[in-house]
Amino acid sequence: MILLGVLTWIVTPVSGTVWFAAADLIGAEFLGLGVHLLILLVALGCGFWGIFSRDSRFLLASYVLFILISLRFASSKVTFEWVEFDDGLIQKVLLVTYAVLLVMYIELTNGVVRFSMLDTSIRTGEVYVMNVKKVLNKYHISLVVTPLIAAGVAAITLMFKDIISDFVGLFSEISATRLEESVELESVYGVALGTMIVFLIVAVVFAANVPGRIQKIRENAD
Repeated sequence: MILLGVLTWIVTPVSGTVWFAAADLIGAEFLGLGVHLLILLVALGCGFWGIFSRDSRFLLASYVLFILISLRFASSKVTFEWVEFDDGLIQKVLLVTYAVLLVMYIELTNGVVRFSMLDTSIRTGEVYVMNVKKVLNKYHISLVVTPLIAAGVAAITLMFKDIISDFVGLFSEISATRLEESVELESVYGVALGTMIVFLIVAVVFAANVPGRIQKIRENAD
């Protein structure tokens, strides 16, 4: 959570947020920065309290605040106010890492609440959790698969311009050069187009029932 908090502070600058725009209108930009920091600290505090108290309400509040602090206006650029990176690849790697950490945080904390009574159930000998090893193995597998899928989706979305220009370069160098210099593909339109293509791929995968086939293979292996 500490690493997630640090990365959130780095990759989610206060500029482009609603509270910063409101503070800028009244000429008090420091208020926007204060609200930004307060949201991050409350998100971390709710997360820690939810984990130690096994309270899903505080965890839900933490999720909402982490998502809220990352929301930006559509015209906002990818800028890091607190750390300067000239290399665009490093920025994308940090953004992908942030996305994966956020997904892992949600998955792990959900697991904390989901399995919080597992030790009690084992001691009391309840039937539905007797196969503890199988339950934990499935959870460990999902804990690996979920971040990998999140990293893949985030990387494809953020690096859509590079991927599409390299693909077009196989057929036409001139068209590939134009795509590399395209301003639209670097803006929110490029991200939206990349996201649409990723979701189309996911839709095809589910239409072909690939997850179900994988589940059957895993069950047969067990």
